[in-house]
Amino acid sequence: MKQNMITNLDDLISAYKRFLAGQYPDYVPKYSSTEKSNPDGAKFEAACYWILRSRGLKVEIGDTGVAGGADFICSGVSCRFVVEATIINTHTMECKTEMKHDQTGISGGCYIAFPTLYQKLTDKVKQVTKYEVPRMVSIGSFHNESLSLFRHSIADEYLSVFFNCDICRPLPQATLKDISALTLVAFSRDRYRVMGFLNPAPSYYFPIQFLPDIWFRQITKQGLEKGTLLGEWISTNSKLNQSFDYSFEMSL
Repeated sequence: MKQNMITNLDDLISAYKRFLAGQYPDYVPKYSSTEKSNPDGAKFEAACYWILRSRGLKVEIGDTGVAGGADFICSGVSCRFVVEATIINTHTMECKTEMKHDQTGISGGCYIAFPTLYQKLTDKVKQVTKYEVPRMVSIGSFHNESLSLFRHSIADEYLSVFFNCDICRPLPQATLKDISALTLVAFSRDRYRVMGFLNPAPSYYFPIQFLPDIWFRQITKQGLEKGTLLGEWISTNSKLNQSFDYSFEMSL
């Protein structure tokens, strides 16, 4: 491995711990506690930090002090936003989607998108409401089949979380107005996948140029007017290939 190069999840976690020890020593006990009580949550926190850093952003720890806050405060040359990172643990993913973490001996089946995403998001609203900037919630999974469960072909099933579908014509969920955007992040041994989703009526809109190499799903006019919730993928880079997968390799 090249010096100062991250190539896998273990590298990400080790580098994150060194970063915390050097820049946020008072936060280290809290992170160590999370490692014991929620190891996948701690792992995703580290991964989310480096995913953001690898895109040239300055990333500060926001969840410090008694009041708490979003996990990360991100800034760049012309952007500032916050990110709250959370995990869907593997047991919950198995129960909700009916896809086993260990697929050995299982030849097929019908597997669904994670069905309780709305509850996951509402649980995180209070973490981001105090910030007067765009707010993103990033949800990760280390389920062995997470690349299949977070796949672009069922993206509109996840996009629908931002709409109230219990009425004749779907309307944006008012309870989620303080979340500007959502990202779903899946992991495999040597890569990760990111899909973005835009809230159609947030308190603060999330400009997609903040993360120019990530594709975001937004509702189409037809999808809203006809109630189909049909979405479309958008990016600020017209030359960007429509890929959702990325290598772990990144420089420190």
